[in-house]
Amino acid sequence: MFITAVLVFCCIGFALVSSLGITPQVREIMSSVQETRILPDWHEKLPAGVTKVIVQGEDPYAVKIDATTSPEVHVFGSYVYTGNEEDFKGMELYQTKQVGDTLYVLLSQVPTRFMQTHHQLDVTIAVPEGIAVTVRDSQGNVIEK
Repeated sequence: MFITAVLVFCCIGFALVSSLGITPQVREIMSSVQETRILPDWHEKLPAGVTKVIVQGEDPYAVKIDATTSPEVHVFGSYVYTGNEEDFKGMELYQTKQVGDTLYVLLSQVPTRFMQTHHQLDVTIAVPEGIAVTVRDSQGNVIEK
């Protein structure tokens, strides 16, 4: 009797998923693989007059800051993602912008889908020695100075 009840509930569940039209999404989630992908490397000579760098993002806790003897700023890293390349068409995972004496590095959120866990963005930013670096979240809370 217990086995019959389990089978009835499973059948009702499958019928509900099928009637809602979410069978392809469920199939995609069940067959997806988690991958670690490399961010496109960005490096540029630090513009004249820049005295500080501000790194800002939705989840900036995985940002590592290194001081180098190079006069260039380097941004590189990786991210963990479950999905397909179509989600990234035309999307930049980070951008840089200079305003006055400050260089901003803005980190985007890795796209997520329904019923997927949060995806990790792991970024390293190498700046010349003597440049002040501030890491903050998208609400402006300072994480590291």
